[in-house]
Amino acid sequence: MKSNRGVTLASLTIYVIVTGIVLVMLAFLNVNFFQRISDLTAQTSVTNEYSKFCSYFLKDLKSSDRVLAYDSSEIEFSNGAKYEIKKKENTPADKEDYMIYRNGVEICDSIIGQYLENNSSGETVDTPFIDYDFSKNTVTMILYFSNRDSYSFESQQTYQVGKGY
Repeated sequence: MKSNRGVTLASLTIYVIVTGIVLVMLAFLNVNFFQRISDLTAQTSVTNEYSKFCSYFLKDLKSSDRVLAYDSSEIEFSNGAKYEIKKKENTPADKEDYMIYRNGVEICDSIIGQYLENNSSGETVDTPFIDYDFSKNTVTMILYFSNRDSYSFESQQTYQVGKGY
């Protein structure tokens, strides 16, 4: 018969080492998981701002038949919708943050100023930027969305005013 001697010092040491390795692996996976979740949350918030702007803008753009007035920071449609890009107050000159207002109500932020190339004209423009082509009845908007931490993307879109297509 075999005698029961209990837990030896060698087996206890092995158990402690294996438990330590498992705990370190679990801690690493936990930290990595929550880092990925925070990155995804940052990307989602910026993308949501873009989606919110597009839903309002496209609805007004398609329900209008022409542009009444525009400049590089505002545009007014014939259906009464007016979009204005305004600089946020108390932002430093090197970190310009902007918001978009629809009829005086803020609908979008997370827009920053950048110098980007305008694909239609080939020139470098300071974003955010609005342009209107009377002959084609199209609106071009160049916006740079960012959360200033890790995620940003450029949106350069040309839209046909009205239900032209």
